[in-house]
Amino acid sequence: MEIMKLIPFYKFSIEVNSDEETLRSKLEPHVERFWTNGKVLSKTSIFEGELSEKGFKLRKNIRYSNSFLPVFIGRFKQDANHTRIEITARMLILTNVFMAVFLGFMAIGAVTAILSQEITMFISLFMFVSGWLMMCGGFWFEFPRTLEELRRVVE
Repeated sequence: MEIMKLIPFYKFSIEVNSDEETLRSKLEPHVERFWTNGKVLSKTSIFEGELSEKGFKLRKNIRYSNSFLPVFIGRFKQDANHTRIEITARMLILTNVFMAVFLGFMAIGAVTAILSQEITMFISLFMFVSGWLMMCGGFWFEFPRTLEELRRVVE
């Protein structure tokens, strides 16, 4: 795998020697829906998310809170002898929006403080770097674990 990226977003594919129906049947026992009747289901499965005819939207079922947890969105592409799963790993949309706004305000504060040569620039710079590190750290910490579990289930 490549060195940690600057943004929590990654596209890749996995090739397996199964058809789409077999892949769904392999994934189904390990995937718990996000919500059922407004209640979160128990934390017994490996993943939480949704399966569809053509793919899935999953994230790892963890016992702690991580807003930066990667969401794996996969599409099945059937070839003659195998199926390729094209996957996009990203954060939740709401988390992306929040972090864009937060980091944007911190960047504006830092640039303004630098231009006016105020000491407060260090506070804005510190908050910007801390936010970016938490975002990337939370995402890339869980990414290989989620990928490993997904590979184990589908292969």
